[in-house]
Amino acid sequence: MEVDSGTEENTQWMMANQASAYNGASNIYAPRYREANIFAYLGSDERRSKLLDFAYQDVERAFRYFLDHQNDGRPFIVAAHSQGTHHAMKLLSDVIDDSDLHDRLVAAYIIGSVFVPLSPEWFSKLNHIKPCQATSDLGCIIHWDTMPAGTEPIERTAGSLCTNPLSWQVDEEFAGKQLNRGAVIPEGVFNSTIGKVPDVQTQQKFTSLPAPLPQHISAQCRKGTLFVERQKDNGFASVGSGLVDSYHELDYALFYMDIHLNARLRSETYLKLLKP
Repeated sequence: MEVDSGTEENTQWMMANQASAYNGASNIYAPRYREANIFAYLGSDERRSKLLDFAYQDVERAFRYFLDHQNDGRPFIVAAHSQGTHHAMKLLSDVIDDSDLHDRLVAAYIIGSVFVPLSPEWFSKLNHIKPCQATSDLGCIIHWDTMPAGTEPIERTAGSLCTNPLSWQVDEEFAGKQLNRGAVIPEGVFNSTIGKVPDVQTQQKFTSLPAPLPQHISAQCRKGTLFVERQKDNGFASVGSGLVDSYHELDYALFYMDIHLNARLRSETYLKLLKP
């Protein structure tokens, strides 16, 4: 990857606006991998699987290196978004679930899978790891896809897990704004040209995130999709890849403090269990 590229700036954007949500809950281990580009999702399922399997090799190698050289037998969180969630699903099913590693999993925040469902069938093949059902459950999976009110649920081949990040319940109950611990307007601009222009830097600098906005958003799961108020005339409205009616790039931002505080709670709950 070119250091002076828009792609590298996107890596910085994701570290600043997504990975940072776990600061204070854990150390951050965020290795690079050879990500499949967006066009991998536009062909046949067979072609997509081959490309994602190639990228996944880097993810699994990095995870095993983390275990051997960084982790020192401690509990860990798996966190991901978008394509990273697709790789995390495979890591959880193929490496973590059927080994003693599942006992060290605090939780898996694997968010924004879009049309690849975290389906009941997929969960049925896991022997130990299940969906989180409550605020401090451990060793379980959290997932949602965010869409604006007035749109339809995301079309998938099967139903998909939808965790409401305001209540941390898996249901279709409405969760009001009073439960929102704080949305955070993303710092910087995500480069979303998707091959339309050369992959060059925009010379942006990532410094500090804006202050959280408590009680900014309400949320409700419906048919596997998380619906929120449409964002207008604010810093959230300008974030996005240009996809019509998609809040994919706001999956973290709208619930930034909810994720941060919940990850801390689950980590603290796990550590209390370790005390004699």
